[in-house]
Amino acid sequence: MPTTLLQITDCHLKVDKGTLFHDINPYQRLAKCLDYAYQKQANSANNVGAILLTGDLVQDEVASSYQQLVELVNQYQWQVPICLVPGNHDVPELFTEAKQAIGAHNQPLLKIANWQIVLFDSYAADGKGAGKVDEVQVDNIYQLLKTHQADYLLAVLHHHLTPYGGFIDKYPLQDSQYFYNWLDEQAKSKQNKLKAIVHGHVHSTDCKYLAITPVFAGIASCLQFVHATEALNTKEFGLSQIQLFEDGRVTSTAIYLND
Repeated sequence: MPTTLLQITDCHLKVDKGTLFHDINPYQRLAKCLDYAYQKQANSANNVGAILLTGDLVQDEVASSYQQLVELVNQYQWQVPICLVPGNHDVPELFTEAKQAIGAHNQPLLKIANWQIVLFDSYAADGKGAGKVDEVQVDNIYQLLKTHQADYLLAVLHHHLTPYGGFIDKYPLQDSQYFYNWLDEQAKSKQNKLKAIVHGHVHSTDCKYLAITPVFAGIASCLQFVHATEALNTKEFGLSQIQLFEDGRVTSTAIYLND
């Protein structure tokens, strides 16, 4: 049976739970996503291994926005790890405090079955919306993987790695060639361990490829971007179900919810 990961991304919580974001309520939509995730992981038959929150958790970059997140997550007694990676809208100090308040997984690796989930921090203080994964972080992961081995790797971060053709491409992962080289090295190694990459940021569900590696974008919990026209799709929201198979296959499926 495959292991299931549930990805919730780009929540864009406002300073108050009643405040709208492009005419939708991000708090209420995140609440529905978390409730779905909790019910899914509560049934052992679904074999849920972790919940991934992949950045841009807030829109208003203040403590009260993170308090909304903490209250929503902590209303449940989770039976699986909660993993958070920051996005460009996140504030490092407040993000860290929220992780601690939630009791989230606090290491860059998470071992599940014969997989290692590798959690990258792509927040860049001077990126103005763009991201970065520096050499120090990659080298740390490299050393950890020497002693925490698994058959397969799944890389997780916030920023996108391949173009989408819309305004979001103004805010890419930049100055990160060392990271791209590491991804390429892992994918082309004799063991071919890197089987997929998962990210948020683009507010749409998609699968692109970085050389031979599938790159899955997750549907946003608040609203979606229509990259071809640069319009907003405020009707659709939800989360992604990622399945990790014992033979190294990975799938990602968007789960659409209703207001």
